[in-house]
Amino acid sequence: MAVDNMLSEIPFRGQIILAQQDGDGVVRVALKPVCENLNLDYSAQYRRLQRQGWATIAIMATVGTDGRTRDMVTIDRRTFTMWLATIDTARIKNPQAKQLILTYQNEAADALDAYFNEGGALRVGEQDTDMDIMARALLIAQHTIERKNQRLAQATATITVLEPKARTLDVLTSVEGTYSVADAAKLLSNDTGLTVGRDRLFTFMAQLGWIYRDAGTRSWKAYQRQVENGRLEMKTHVKHGTDQQGRTFPFPPTIRVTGKGLADLHRRLVDRGNQWPAAKDACVRLSASQS
Repeated sequence: MAVDNMLSEIPFRGQIILAQQDGDGVVRVALKPVCENLNLDYSAQYRRLQRQGWATIAIMATVGTDGRTRDMVTIDRRTFTMWLATIDTARIKNPQAKQLILTYQNEAADALDAYFNEGGALRVGEQDTDMDIMARALLIAQHTIERKNQRLAQATATITVLEPKARTLDVLTSVEGTYSVADAAKLLSNDTGLTVGRDRLFTFMAQLGWIYRDAGTRSWKAYQRQVENGRLEMKTHVKHGTDQQGRTFPFPPTIRVTGKGLADLHRRLVDRGNQWPAAKDACVRLSASQS
């Protein structure tokens, strides 16, 4: 399915709804910004949606107005409408907050339709004068022009940001063989301008859900899925160690980063910028990042 991953900023009651429309015409709304607009706890609402069989949730790589790519939880228009309808306003004590939620429940879906249908939502009532109709038509035309200009600006910014990335990724992906984590860290440091470092790269890959620490040996190991998809390899040692009793033992296999893995790490590091994970072992597998 073709996906337009550039977010559109839709004005609504003095706020902004972030949404996008894919190549099949499906409108998806960014969940977290709406929760912030409504002063709702995002994590609680996300968990609530995950429990609903009717909810369609997708974690998508979206390009913001600054041209940077971010992973964002989105829900489609149908889920968005049903989710709003299930918010119990009787439990909201603040009158202004309650009224805002009611406004979203009554009008937000129409605002999405009016924005993405580009003029298809012009409604005319019997009480409307010619001036009323013309004013609404001009407003829709203005929104259409603003949307076109916004998408053009986003596309230009995205091209500017992605062109050097694409050249680097082409080079990294075409590399044959594998690299130790230490060597991969040096290559990534040279190209991204970040001080990556071997230990930091181990931590980063663990937080991505690529690797974990073996409970027995305390050595790093790659998850099987990352080996199968070609990002990482596990290399066995030819040499063996000797313990204090003179007995030989095999060294644990070590992680090697492939060209594909190097390119993927480069993309994620550049997108993250200077926002580094905490400098500690990250041994929890993050299932949302393993695709």
